[in-house]
Amino acid sequence: MLEQLNAYELVTKEYLQDIKADGYILRHKKTKARICVISNDDTNKVFTIGFRTPPTDETGVPHIIEHSVLCGSRKYPVKDPFIELVKGSLNTFLNAMTYSDKTVYPVASYNDQDFQNLMDVYLNAVFYPNVLEDERLFRQEGWHYEVDDEGKLFVNGVVYNEMKGAYSSPEEIVNKKIYETLFPDNAYSKDSGGNPEHIADLTYEDYLAFYKKFYHPSNSFIYLYGDMDIEEKLNWMDEEYLSKFDYLEVDSQIPYQKPSDKVIETEVSFGISEEEDEENKNYLTYNAVVADSLDPNLYLAFGVLRYVLISAPGAPLKKAMLDAGIGKSIVGSYDGGIKQPVFSIMAADAKLSQKEEFLRIIKEVLTEQVQNGLNQKALRAAIDADEFKYREADYYTYPNGLIWGLTIFDSWLYDDEKPLVHMHGIEVYEYLRDQIDKGYFEELISKYLLNNTHACVVIGKAQKGYNERREKKQLEKMKQFQESLSEEEMKEIVLKAAELKHFQETPDDPKQLERIPLLKREDLNKKTLPFRNDLRQLRNTSLLHHDYETRGIIYFKYVFDISDMSEETISYLALLESIMGMVDTENYSYDDLTNEINLRMGGSSYSLQVYPDFEQDGEYRITFEIGMKCLAEKFETANELLEEMMLTSRVDDENRLRQIIRTKRTSMQGALGRAGNSAASIRIGSYITEEGGLRDHAMGIGFYHFIEDLEMHFDERLQKIQEGMRNALHQILLSDAFVSVTCDAKELDMIAKTAERFIDRKAQGITTKREHATRHLKKEIKSEGFKMASQIQYVGQGGNFKQAGFEHNGYLSLVKNILNYDYLWNEVRVLGGAYGCSCTLLRNGRFIVTSYRDPKLTETLETYKHMADYIRTFDASERDMTKYIIGVIGEKDAPLTPMMKGERSLAAYLTHLTEDALQKEREELLKAQPEDVRAQAQLLDAVIKQGYICAIGNEQKISQEQAIFDKSEHLFH
Repeated sequence: MLEQLNAYELVTKEYLQDIKADGYILRHKKTKARICVISNDDTNKVFTIGFRTPPTDETGVPHIIEHSVLCGSRKYPVKDPFIELVKGSLNTFLNAMTYSDKTVYPVASYNDQDFQNLMDVYLNAVFYPNVLEDERLFRQEGWHYEVDDEGKLFVNGVVYNEMKGAYSSPEEIVNKKIYETLFPDNAYSKDSGGNPEHIADLTYEDYLAFYKKFYHPSNSFIYLYGDMDIEEKLNWMDEEYLSKFDYLEVDSQIPYQKPSDKVIETEVSFGISEEEDEENKNYLTYNAVVADSLDPNLYLAFGVLRYVLISAPGAPLKKAMLDAGIGKSIVGSYDGGIKQPVFSIMAADAKLSQKEEFLRIIKEVLTEQVQNGLNQKALRAAIDADEFKYREADYYTYPNGLIWGLTIFDSWLYDDEKPLVHMHGIEVYEYLRDQIDKGYFEELISKYLLNNTHACVVIGKAQKGYNERREKKQLEKMKQFQESLSEEEMKEIVLKAAELKHFQETPDDPKQLERIPLLKREDLNKKTLPFRNDLRQLRNTSLLHHDYETRGIIYFKYVFDISDMSEETISYLALLESIMGMVDTENYSYDDLTNEINLRMGGSSYSLQVYPDFEQDGEYRITFEIGMKCLAEKFETANELLEEMMLTSRVDDENRLRQIIRTKRTSMQGALGRAGNSAASIRIGSYITEEGGLRDHAMGIGFYHFIEDLEMHFDERLQKIQEGMRNALHQILLSDAFVSVTCDAKELDMIAKTAERFIDRKAQGITTKREHATRHLKKEIKSEGFKMASQIQYVGQGGNFKQAGFEHNGYLSLVKNILNYDYLWNEVRVLGGAYGCSCTLLRNGRFIVTSYRDPKLTETLETYKHMADYIRTFDASERDMTKYIIGVIGEKDAPLTPMMKGERSLAAYLTHLTEDALQKEREELLKAQPEDVRAQAQLLDAVIKQGYICAIGNEQKISQEQAIFDKSEHLFH
């Protein structure tokens, strides 16, 4: 009984009906550490320890602490126990996150012993980190000086380079200014991640002072979730950790920011590339503070308002802005995870001259909504859609307990007596639904968005050469600093950098590594996860059933085979993903259609997929998949709406096409800037195979350039674009299709009848001929550099091992993890300073490695060249081999949601991947020895020698290294 635990007092107990769990709030008697326990039958257990860490400056000290405390501790004195755990545990989540006012360290696992091991390593890390005694860890993860080959001083460090990447994003820069303006007197005005211009101002002494103030049990928030022996866990935590500390009074509360007496207007500049247009690349934003995060009704209500006012396709604010030609993308956001939440309206790719009209439209549209009332159907639909997601609790690869824990922090951090107020969502949704016709939402708009002086207007100004001027200023500052140093001081810097590099390159003592707890091979699941593909032949099509428990939800899709479409049609089909559900149909305007979707379904989906064939090298299948998820009792009416969209969508509507293409271009620019590693990987694939070329045309840089071209020449090519969209939709409907469904078997008869009816009528009245194209998409070039306004790079290289005569095997996933978490981690991240680096390895032969937010280019490519040498000389003890194998099995056996299980089975069906093939690979993996790893070196040699390279990043860096590339150009035009 938790009431009888000597070391703790039970503060409150509450049953959480929504998630069928008991919630306990306890306090540790000696230190007053806060404890929240959510007890249920979920075997995917979660542990989190968090601390309030409000920053007082821009040096990024909370962020650097988050990185560095995981670099070894008293009990586990190795350089990087975090990465050792990644390599060798069955974790389902393992990370740490720095927020604007807190730092949290969550872990999750479905294996009891593994979960205990993870808890111990993390608690030892946060309470007894080696960085308190070893300044080198602070310099590695935070910042340090180095001297380049020309004798020039520069700054390096993992967090420093990560934040250089973050500050290459216009959105990041504009958001930073928003919070700085709204919260001048509290922590939210400071960037807890760190501003690159100030990170190097942080001293080790200030770092230690911040740690010692906030990293204490008395300032901690500890969260346990799932099926476990709670008493045993709490007693162990007290005996091993909490009881070792005395109570400490910690002042970490975030004070409320008093509002100003008027709306504040300000501006901030950011950089764009020389090829972009300054006039049309600006940001207009209006931002208002909404009460506090402790009101559960407001917490969900403003998410509903964001959707109804701005995010829905026909939302009045978005529609008015786009109709007036203000910006190319209108975005609404609601940050409810801080003490005083912020509601924002942003127009991206706008003109500075449009500021007054932007503000006028906001005022007029919101006033009209208050006076005449919001669309009640839209409100009801938004609430229904939100509640469906809440009940479904499908967070993809993230454990439910992790997401619920972070939700608890949204109130717990600010009020010890309200940790569970946001865990009663169903009750809140019922309340909000009851308020639809009572003026509640209109009053929120009036109070917080129209008549609120705690607000600001922030303008983001695009400037060519801005990044270069800032970089030049930093270089000049560094030059002056270097000139001010004595010869002895420079020698000291060089000596310290060499000392750090020697430390980084020195292997850990094997005896110390053995302290990190590890499972055994025999603890691992010997059987691969099964597929569930029951193929049923219907009268005019087939139905592929994936029989998984879905709690009454049907996951349904029509799968159209479009494998023989031309590359141009493929690009139009990829655009169609963004158009379906966003245009008028025969019976609904697009805003009414959105409401109907939310009332009848949990969501609809439209996606173009490329599936390699794992039985026949070089073959592949392309599909266009149109689907939905809904409650079983709503299936027939939901499917009627899905058919309405497929058969009658007005995909050639001029105004909607113009707006959607503009928005798509803007959103893709942001995505390419944030995740250039993914774009580089896809682009490299396009050099290698036809299938890779199609991927690029459908979702990579090739597709972005297609969208960019449509937007720049929209008026002159309008008729061709309209014809392209009509043809794309008709080609889908003329294609062969089958049904994929994940649900209870008892629903299949109803689903089959509905599907047969649609297949009978899908091509009626279409006079277009079915397309059968011959493609030759493999590019002649082998390397490209793409320039953008960025301070960092994304560097990729790869090839195809099957084209070099090698076959896929079970040892390759082991090689991938060894490269990711040993060689590349050490060489590209630890020594090179990049934020990340990873491999993509597929059964069809594609092997690609990319870096993320990387300060280097040629050095990273040189590192890639030696991957095979590393594997060729690889050796490991039985313990280390077991560790690597555990890490791979943990990835393969990660828990999946019902929808993900159905998608996994469908992908296996379309790629001809069998359980036997997976089982063979698992058996190879489970018995792997070092010589099996070394045997893969020739494969890596062959891949790297193929020489396919793509780098995306800093304009000057790409230009300086022009000789590397067959071709280089600006990414954005």
